[in-house]
Amino acid sequence: MFWKKYRFSNGGQRNKYILVLSNCITGKYYIFTLLTSKIGFYKNPYNQVDIVWLEAKKVKQLPFTTIIDLKHYFSVRASNIGEKLYEGDLKKVTELPDDMVRKIENAVKNAKTLSPRIKGLILE
Repeated sequence: MFWKKYRFSNGGQRNKYILVLSNCITGKYYIFTLLTSKIGFYKNPYNQVDIVWLEAKKVKQLPFTTIIDLKHYFSVRASNIGEKLYEGDLKKVTELPDDMVRKIENAVKNAKTLSPRIKGLILE
């Protein structure tokens, strides 16, 4: 999991956590998602497709219940991540515990909105 000062389209900035879902060996790019603690939207059962709930305080950096929304993923060249780490714009803060990783992997396997290709890249 990485930390970044994220700039929104309206110009505002906020600290955000980025969760890398894939390795970069095959495609030379990472698939990642932004985590959110704004869970109100996800309380509606219709919005609970392909999401993972992360329990509050299980990871030091996530003091609130947090959502991983697999429908909203991004891809970026691995070299871009490396540059951002080198420049200090991105900082590795932690790895998730094994039980959380398994929970995410199961959600990816069962995801209705991810293509087989994206699932393969994440799970390989």
